[in-house]
This record gives sequence, structure tokens and C-alpha cells, in this order.
Amino acid sequence: MLDIFEADYNTFKDKIRYVRHKVFVEGQNVPEEIEIDGKDEMCFHVLLTKNDQAVATGRMQKDGHIGRVAVLE
Repeated sequence: MLDIFEADYNTFKDKIRYVRHKVFVEGQNVPEEIEIDGKDEMCFHVLLTKNDQAVATGRMQKDGHIGRVAVLE
């Protein structure tokens, strides 16, 4: 079962960071210090889960900038 929902960063931080780490740090060799930019707590996040396992995420900053969109293979 797929679910997509607004994800409070502090509540879903581990799942959000897991997906982004797999996609950006491991998959695209982005340095972790660049991927973790300190803006997450100020952003609107969405999380997609499949059978309660995180599979995709994205965020929108207050200025409307959409980024950190990551989907597991």
C-alpha cells in the first residue's frame, strides 16, 4: 500500500534522511555536509511510504523552492 503525506520533519527525520542519504550521498556521491544543509526544520516535507517503508521524499522551502526530491530505486 502506498501512502503520501505531509511529514513533520522532527517526527519523520530518520525516514526522510534515510531516503536522501541513499539517493544523494550513496547514489550520487554528494558529500553529506552539503546534503544536510540545516534548512530542513524550516521546510514543508512530504514522504511516500510503501507498506510503512519510506521510498520517496521531497521538501519545499518557505520561498516556494522545491528540492531534495529523492526516490529509491
